[in-house]
Amino acid sequence: ITPKLIDEMLEKLPGFKGAVKENLRDEYGDLYGKIARSQKEALPAAKIKPAFAPPESDGPTGIIIMGSAGQRIITAGELLCLAGMSGGLKATQKNEYNITVLRGPSISELILSENSVGFTGIKKPEVVIALAKEGIERRKGVFEVLDETSVVIKAKDVEIPETKAKIHQVDFKALKIKSADRALASLGILGKLGIAISGDMIKAAIKYRFPEKIQKPAFEVLGKIKKI
Repeated sequence: ITPKLIDEMLEKLPGFKGAVKENLRDEYGDLYGKIARSQKEALPAAKIKPAFAPPESDGPTGIIIMGSAGQRIITAGELLCLAGMSGGLKATQKNEYNITVLRGPSISELILSENSVGFTGIKKPEVVIALAKEGIERRKGVFEVLDETSVVIKAKDVEIPETKAKIHQVDFKALKIKSADRALASLGILGKLGIAISGDMIKAAIKYRFPEKIQKPAFEVLGKIKKI
């Protein structure tokens, strides 16, 4: 079919005047308002009442969790935010992951602060949690900016670029901690080190976030950290 043939076909069709029935519909803004007014009033935002005193810090604490898909990195980031809020801290979370299922890097950037956070970027994190090659490769440049005041919690079976940071190496396999539980276990280590959160704060986050049947295995993972 050529453009010329299409024009000839259109010329043979009968003319039409007036509104097209299928196009007769309510104006968008009016209809949107009508539907919105018919909805039930939204529930108030959930609140977390501060119940713990967070560890002392010199300012906001930037934390980057580097892992791979399937390690529940994003969930761990959410737990860390909830833990911070249980201590009265402000929290921000930014995530990065591939759209593919169970493949590629999974990264969560978090800031915990006593004051409001105006900029959610992290130029030099206070803590890096390195759990899988995919996430480390994706953010390997971060290790160059770390100094002696920074802390890296890394899995024994992964390699990281050279860094000046203080390294806490964890043998998750020896502790019988599955890959999917490494991120949660790392939060337990943060609490044990007294960085940003305490053990009580992460336990409170687990109780807030998970139903009772999930809480028990989560606490069992934290219990294995006591062996370090």
